[in-house]
Amino acid sequence: MSDKKPSSELLSAQESAAFSLWDLPSFDAPEADHPEPEETEAETASVADVEPEVRVEEVVAEDVKPLTLEDVEAVRQDAWNEGFSTGEKDGFHAGQLKATQEADAVLAAKVQTLENIMREFFEPIASQDQQLEESMLQMVMEISRQVIQRELHTDS
Repeated sequence: MSDKKPSSELLSAQESAAFSLWDLPSFDAPEADHPEPEETEAETASVADVEPEVRVEEVVAEDVKPLTLEDVEAVRQDAWNEGFSTGEKDGFHAGQLKATQEADAVLAAKVQTLENIMREFFEPIASQDQQLEESMLQMVMEISRQVIQRELHTDS
């Protein structure tokens, strides 16, 4: 057999010596005629190693009044008002987003129509510019030809 100790939560008699003098704290008012049991240094050191001291604060219990019908109605009304306000804000925001999206779609169609109209207006102007350029070129060529022929007739 081996000398291994089984790992369990049970304490053996040798291990329980550190806990033999441990008392629950008293919840009564302290009395002067009950002396505290003295602990040896070894017991104090082993207890300190095992578990740190936990401080407990006493909390004074407040008196709780039962809710009246007016209190319940006020809480219900406040909750309703808060829910209404939240719903109104959320609905307003959602409505603004939807209106913005619809307006963007309508405006995009209108802008496209206006761009088409502008293109139709500017296309004739561009073709007229081309025709004007060709006409001016022909006119300059004709004037030059006429001037040159006149000069040739006058010199001869």
